Amino acid sequence: MCRSGACPVEYDLGNYRVLRCRECGLRFVDVPYNELDIKDMEYYWAEDTYREEVASIRDWCGRELAKIEELALPGRLLDVGCSFGYMIEVAQARGWQVAGVEISKKVFDKYVGDKARTLNIFNGRLEDAAFESNSFDVVTMFDLIEHLADPSETLNEATRILRPSGLMVIETPREESLFKIAAHVLYRLSGGRYDYPVRAGFNPHPGGHRLGFTRRSIFKLLKQKGLTPIRFEKRMMPPRMFIRSAMNNKSSFIKKYIFVGAALALWAASVAFGMQNRMVVYAKKTGASVGS
Repeated sequence: MCRSGACPVEYDLGNYRVLRCRECGLRFVDVPYNELDIKDMEYYWAEDTYREEVASIRDWCGRELAKIEELALPGRLLDVGCSFGYMIEVAQARGWQVAGVEISKKVFDKYVGDKARTLNIFNGRLEDAAFESNSFDVVTMFDLIEHLADPSETLNEATRILRPSGLMVIETPREESLFKIAAHVLYRLSGGRYDYPVRAGFNPHPGGHRLGFTRRSIFKLLKQKGLTPIRFEKRMMPPRMFIRSAMNNKSSFIKKYIFVGAALALWAASVAFGMQNRMVVYAKKTGASVGS
């Protein structure tokens, strides 16, 4: 993204490596892939969560939309990576004109279904949806950018369809978080033998996290596209997400509870020291996209 040639190997995980840019701090998996491989995958990591926690997810959507509405009046909103469509359903009920993009055919066929027409959901990549230029007041990307093959290309398209002074909202994991620092320290102290936390954060399979952004790298990318950050927030995943992950693990009962205890301790420390594991950036379109 920043055209730097200084990207040494940070983690050598055998069948893949994670590199880190010395210029902006971006970490990335060095195995290329085609995003369209995701389209026909049966695996969808959040399927159980989205199916079982509908009420809490809708509540979260309402809270996030309230924050967006502090910065933009209800107009046309596009949610890229819209999954089951909860965000745009809630937005539509609040008076927004909505559209969505979801690449997973499984999610589109099984969980979106008849809602696709009323919610204007396109099954595929944003780059293939062919929306009109300057046609949206708000474009959101929650838990998306870390999965992309080329975030620069996707942001070019998102900026093209965003109207002047429109709002871009991006949420993604944060490399400055205490969880990422702990994973790095454990990897180094063990000489690379204890690599599970790193593998959990970076994975080359389609649908895995391939990119790890710092505040500096995400700001740099947005500014390249003519987007000016106007608000930055640090967030934490809900504690129940860590508990769910531990309980679904195939480890022994004792190991599961050790993992839960350690994760919750890190969660509390992350909040106390301002080292949360996620970030949300709100940015206004103020100029022409570089490379568009």
